[in-house]
Amino acid sequence: MSTRRTSTGWLTLIKDIESGRERTIDSRNVSAGHGAHQPVERLRGEVVAGVNLVERCGERLLQSGEVVSTEGFAAVGARLAGLGRPPRVAIVGGSTSAAAVAHALLNRMPGVTFGPGGLTILHRRKLRIFYPSVEAALADAYTEFGPNDICPVSGRVFRLSGFRLDSRELIMRARGIGGRPPEAAPAVTSPRSG
Repeated sequence: MSTRRTSTGWLTLIKDIESGRERTIDSRNVSAGHGAHQPVERLRGEVVAGVNLVERCGERLLQSGEVVSTEGFAAVGARLAGLGRPPRVAIVGGSTSAAAVAHALLNRMPGVTFGPGGLTILHRRKLRIFYPSVEAALADAYTEFGPNDICPVSGRVFRLSGFRLDSRELIMRARGIGGRPPEAAPAVTSPRSG
């Protein structure tokens, strides 16, 4: 909500959107993520499997920025709950936003139940998983990285570009990485497309 500089660092006021509870965090540093720019013009020209997405999906097509806003998420929840059947959702893209939207749809909509295969993430490149070290990645039998994907300073795999937190766990379960049974996330499939 707001942050201000002090003589020892920063005081940042945050608000939990769901509960309305506010609190202040005292920290030495602040890192601000402002999100990606999602121009409508780019969406209008987006082609997947040879088909223009806007022409094929029309008003059913939403950008992740629309879904992750409080109002947008509530609208999507009401729309999916009102279908009268388990919804089927395709998320196009392999970014952190795509996985965050998938996680939110699966875990933060109590009135919506996805059936098996009800949520699909469609992506072109490999989904990069963050690991604290090469050894940790190999212990999970995760080998989808090369020498250029390892930070020369920290030794981390996909230090800045890999999935983390809930999105990481969701993708790892969907793909069965590290011995996780794929059926632990039956509604998510992550096909690799060329």
